[in-house]
Amino acid sequence: MSTPAVVWLAIGLSSLVIMVALVLGLVRQLRSLSSALAQFQREVTPVLEEMREGAQRAQQGAERLRATELSFPRRGRR
Repeated sequence: MSTPAVVWLAIGLSSLVIMVALVLGLVRQLRSLSSALAQFQREVTPVLEEMREGAQRAQQGAERLRATELSFPRRGRR
């Protein structure tokens, strides 16, 4: 083999090794990210449910207040 062919072969193989290392690092980061996302979802879900229940209670209270307000006739200002 000629010298330029050996040089290009070495460059190609080293690039391949670097690319494989980068892909493996990316896969590790993706696994870490998915694990963190699952943990975040487990921690946030109860808080969201609590907020949803609070909003529903507030809406029911507002509807009761509106119904009470409509049942009493308004008086004019004196």
